Amino acid sequence: MSDHEQDWKRALAGISKDLRRQTAPPPGTSRRIRSSLPAQRTSARPDATAAAAGPAAAAKSPSPPAPALIPASPARSASSRPAPASPAPARPESPPSGKPPLRDYGRGLSVYATTRKATAPAPVPRTAEPITDPLAPSSLAIVPRRLPRQPDTALWRTGGRLLQLDAGPRAARQRMTIGLDFGTAFTKVVVADGANRRYVVNFEAAVRARGAAACFLPGFLAIDSGGLGWLGCDRNNRLLADLKFRLLEETLDAQTRAAIVCYLALVLRYTRHWLLTQHRSVYANRRLEWFVNVGVPAARWRQAGIDDEYRRLVEAAWKLSVAEDEPTLAAAQSVQQERPCLLGERLATVPEFIAQIAMYVNSPQRRPDLHLLVDVGAGTLDVSTFNVHESDGEHVFPIFASRVERLGCHYAIRRALAGTSARVIEDAGFDRQKLAGIKGVTEAELQQRLRTVENDVCRVISAVLTQTKGRRYRNSRAWSDGLPVLLCGGGREVALYRSAIERLIADRYPLRLLHLNRPSNLVAPELPETALQRLSVAYGLSFAFENLGLIRTADTVEDDLPSADAAHTYRDRYIEK
Repeated sequence: MSDHEQDWKRALAGISKDLRRQTAPPPGTSRRIRSSLPAQRTSARPDATAAAAGPAAAAKSPSPPAPALIPASPARSASSRPAPASPAPARPESPPSGKPPLRDYGRGLSVYATTRKATAPAPVPRTAEPITDPLAPSSLAIVPRRLPRQPDTALWRTGGRLLQLDAGPRAARQRMTIGLDFGTAFTKVVVADGANRRYVVNFEAAVRARGAAACFLPGFLAIDSGGLGWLGCDRNNRLLADLKFRLLEETLDAQTRAAIVCYLALVLRYTRHWLLTQHRSVYANRRLEWFVNVGVPAARWRQAGIDDEYRRLVEAAWKLSVAEDEPTLAAAQSVQQERPCLLGERLATVPEFIAQIAMYVNSPQRRPDLHLLVDVGAGTLDVSTFNVHESDGEHVFPIFASRVERLGCHYAIRRALAGTSARVIEDAGFDRQKLAGIKGVTEAELQQRLRTVENDVCRVISAVLTQTKGRRYRNSRAWSDGLPVLLCGGGREVALYRSAIERLIADRYPLRLLHLNRPSNLVAPELPETALQRLSVAYGLSFAFENLGLIRTADTVEDDLPSADAAHTYRDRYIEK
């Protein structure tokens, strides 16, 4: 016998030994066990012969024998085969290729021994290993519905429905405010408690990124073949992107509304589960009362229909996030028709303008007098001039002039490159050479197109400054000492916008950029200073709505015109009585 055959004989003997050990009966019972391996296939099968002989022969064929019992014995030879464990018709057939088939898919694998001699058995296919998206983490693996999900994914998708930990009837109440910044390209979430702790939610179980990058959740929804909604993955799924773009453009249809509801429901589930697991020791004996603040563009806040649209979508998302059902488009459409509301007065729509400056207003860097806010989002450019002061202990924000244009970093590049998707732009990392290659244009041509966008950015900022200096706040000392500029948003580091501000400085405006320091109560050890500005809206939204302050929209603030009344002071004009 060759060495190769001896190796295989020893291997088969070891397998037989393992099988006997795994199936050993309890003490005091028979030492005989039912075979779990089929008999060696022969060239003729009784059932096949009976079928070939016709119905009459089949009727006369004897009933199949009872399953054979094999006494436990020392290791058998490699050529021995156990008797069949069940009648032949009940045993699944091996495929023609000779590869071992799978039985009871999703709960276990049954491997049938090969009848080939002196060759290795065919390997078991690794079907239990999920197909993963290279842009998504293993925790969001896309697997067949009959196979179990990854453990951490199953935890947050099911455990995220919970609103409380094991709080007793006498547990102290704890207010929890979710600051939800539903952005055009990314969603950011900060959760605050009544003790002034503010947690930046890390989405590492839903995105491939780790560290600071995991704090920014891509703003698209993936739908798998079973209809389930997923975050942070798109391979082998139907991808629904540009959700916030359609909301901004007011072109929502039923499917887009359902996609937004499903997406936000998953975000809310993840947020609650993340908080209650990462900080379980802090909130284990607390009765949590949940509030949600969602940001709305300042120019559209309180506009007829816009505010109600945001409230309807978030209210429906909250209901779906606590429901027993898995988030699907069908469930998202259905939940929008349900009553009553669960959040009610605990849901607030907040102007993104107030949320954006909350980090500055509540910091030691705060200064009185005129400021300029330039918020560069993925979809919009939001420019405002405002002042900050207090009246009877409350923050007051009079807005003098504001403009919101679709000139955000993604929107601008999509315009320059004729509708390139946000995902492609993000993958290119705003690198001009890569972006030029997308549409087959030269870098010089792309530079010229982006220069046109930069001119539009300068036009918008200049229009706000001109209106403010001309008739809204003529006598501010900032016009001579230097106007503080808060450059915020995800596109603040894009050269196009900084170049626009530099051109305005060179022109005639004394602008000076502010750098915000990290708040001491922000819990996000993985977040570097460079990423802080991208979370400023979510941070501001985590404040209790009643503590954010009073916004005075531009139409409620009088023009700064010459007055014969010497007592007509700034305080008289800009602070409500």
